[in-house]
Amino acid sequence: KCSQVGLSELASRKAVALAALRSGVQIIYTLPTGAFAQMFSKTRVDPIIEGSPTLSALIDNETNNTKLKRIGSSFMHFVGTYSASAPISIPASYVISDETDFSNQEILSEFASRMGHQKESESANIRFSTPTVDGFSISADYEASSQGRYAVKCDECEEWQRPDFLDDVVIPDWSTPVAELTRFDVASMPREIADGAYLSCPNCKADLTTALLDKDKRKWIHKFPERQKRHEGFKVVPYDVPTINPVGRTIRQILDYKKIASWYNFKLGETFSDESTRFELDTIDLNTRVVFGKPVYGAVMGVDVGKKQTWVSIGVPSISIATGDVEQLDIISLTVLDSTQGAPLGEQILEIAHKNMVVALVCDAAPDFSTAQYLHKTLITGRAFGNYYTQSSTFKKEMTFYRTDERKGVCLSDRTGSIDDLRSMVNGGNVSFPAGEEMERLKEHLDAVKRITSAEGEDGEDRWVTRNKADDHWLHSLNYLLLAAQISGGTGVGRLMSLAPSIKGVNMKGRGDPDPNQPHLNRPNRNNLLAQVK
Repeated sequence: KCSQVGLSELASRKAVALAALRSGVQIIYTLPTGAFAQMFSKTRVDPIIEGSPTLSALIDNETNNTKLKRIGSSFMHFVGTYSASAPISIPASYVISDETDFSNQEILSEFASRMGHQKESESANIRFSTPTVDGFSISADYEASSQGRYAVKCDECEEWQRPDFLDDVVIPDWSTPVAELTRFDVASMPREIADGAYLSCPNCKADLTTALLDKDKRKWIHKFPERQKRHEGFKVVPYDVPTINPVGRTIRQILDYKKIASWYNFKLGETFSDESTRFELDTIDLNTRVVFGKPVYGAVMGVDVGKKQTWVSIGVPSISIATGDVEQLDIISLTVLDSTQGAPLGEQILEIAHKNMVVALVCDAAPDFSTAQYLHKTLITGRAFGNYYTQSSTFKKEMTFYRTDERKGVCLSDRTGSIDDLRSMVNGGNVSFPAGEEMERLKEHLDAVKRITSAEGEDGEDRWVTRNKADDHWLHSLNYLLLAAQISGGTGVGRLMSLAPSIKGVNMKGRGDPDPNQPHLNRPNRNNLLAQVK
């Protein structure tokens, strides 16, 4: 759905009605956060109850707060999916989930599983949301559904149509198609031009403005009606409420959003993706080359630990002598270890690290810190850290997105900021990849993640999300690899000056003489290393 079409109001009224009319039912109404859920309960649901003498008489005043309401013999629970105390153990008859794209997907699945004891005819899982990216949450749900649209009957060709805003809106006397509009275009567009825009019939190109306002020429048409019984889905777009969202106003509202993605998501109810929200697979293909398996020295390592498999990436960074930043990262090895067989996992990782004289290693620390702790204590060629992802607010006052504790072997990193950095490096052609059997799976893992704005408005924290049921292990392994590369380079000139005894080893422009006292800092230059592996 797009925003501001009244679906949250309808859903809350439906929930209250179900509680009042059904006997002894449990209704769970979810929103992304606990604070959001409580505010919704107070400002949207309470007025509905207070405005109805019948509903007010059914309320149990001793069980009437922002988290729980008793209406007759039924209960309504208002919960946030990111709340630590989310009551996932409640057996529910109905689960109504608002803004699913911005909710914790695992918790949503847990809530849905709470209806297993109910007959299908006596339960429902109702989900709706502003969409964000293809294949994620509400987009995936809609694609698997009956795909209902509020169709319109054209006055000219008299055919029922399901028009698309981006394809079928016409702006007379304006050359730029709607799908290519930018904020600059709209800022320079005279208001009378925008207000003259109209939705055209996909079939005969006639103006649909009058027909959109005629309720007798509107009806729901499902693309896959055979799915309605088990998975009924609907899409609500701006012109489904044409008096509130005329086409011209919808176009002008591009200026209300700093990001074009937000206009697509919130105003049009469409998914959106560009190079800032995804990894460019074509760029990865262009930067994939053959690497022979000869050991290298002075590499960095990223490790994503799984219950059954562990993903290990090794790379050689090229670091700026002036800033300490990673300018290039050449990945030379992608290895998948069996986490359940053979030597203990920590020993397997350590063997690979020592073989390549790894100077910096980052491994995920959650949920089990034991592997990361083992590597921190036993890696003799460099430093090893267990990484914990944090929110961007952790680094709000700092000019970085990670922080390390050398003594404890812990790295805290801004999840969104660090993946942003990886995406920038990959899409900018600054990461090279080794040709091999893991490359197809690596691209699948990177393609499975997309960057979304987590809430309407500019105060919402952006985040990277993974498509439903997709794997993203190589993403995190590479992200840890780049963090390890950043750690190995330090934070600029001050860090490099502290490494003065081996400065030639750090400088990627010259091979330098090895320093026997600091073997973990003796990194040959990138070109020589590549010459070795080729």
